[in-house]
Amino acid sequence: MVVNNSSIVALSAGLFSAGIAFSLRDPLTSLLAWIIILFMKPIKVGDRIKIGTEEGDIIDINMFFITLMEINDWVEGDLYTGRIVEIPNNQIMRSDVINFSKSFDYIWDNITIPILFNSDYKNIAKEIKNIANAKTKVFFEGAMKDYEKLKRTYYISRGDIHPTVFISFNDNYIN
Repeated sequence: MVVNNSSIVALSAGLFSAGIAFSLRDPLTSLLAWIIILFMKPIKVGDRIKIGTEEGDIIDINMFFITLMEINDWVEGDLYTGRIVEIPNNQIMRSDVINFSKSFDYIWDNITIPILFNSDYKNIAKEIKNIANAKTKVFFEGAMKDYEKLKRTYYISRGDIHPTVFISFNDNYIN
């Protein structure tokens, strides 16, 4: 088999191009993701998000990275850890993106209260619900307006955003 110089040049150019394309894959997809972020606005500075295992408040978005002020990890209660995390923009195309801030400014949370088995748990649950209603009343009107707007934007079939008490039993106590 005779190999001429043009075949060697074409093969070398093809291998070189493949190597460049492979090595620039992440920066190019991060740049494409940045364009998606700019125009489609799935996230913005100030949003609380979770991408993959990283969770925090977005403090900067540039051409290649999303910068977060990290929350949780070793601290509880959605508190800052003090670490700054930079995530490549292309992660918005590779991982689930959970945006706690988009379209609705309120987040449901739960509080677990252990109750002894010999307690009047039904009455306690009623009192807890009354307290929760009283404490969230100041937020409820704004939350309801935002929720109605959210229902006009997305298909949401359930419509109750009032505090709710769920009761469960385990080996040691009633939750």
